[in-house]
Amino acid sequence: MPSRPSDPINRLMWYTPPCLLNHFVPSCVAGGVLYAIQDVMLSGMRPSMEGFGRYAGVIYAYNAIQCPMEAIHGRKSILHNILGGGLLGYVGVSRGWV
Repeated sequence: MPSRPSDPINRLMWYTPPCLLNHFVPSCVAGGVLYAIQDVMLSGMRPSMEGFGRYAGVIYAYNAIQCPMEAIHGRKSILHNILGGGLLGYVGVSRGWV
């Protein structure tokens, strides 16, 4: 793998595609399954692909929001977690999904 670029724009282009692809299976599939199971256990409803897809999509969106921020700053930060979660929470509440 080539060395990491120093300027923010090239670093963003270098870092984001692998970040989005590498997080897909562990976070979306495993997280979607776990949250769907938790939802079924707490609500008593039958499992559905819609529930799994919703949870997997939100987890993927959360990671997709954080990847560019990590690439630009060159490190992980709690501020990235707050901004990513806050943005998704705002969208979910404003659209009536949460």
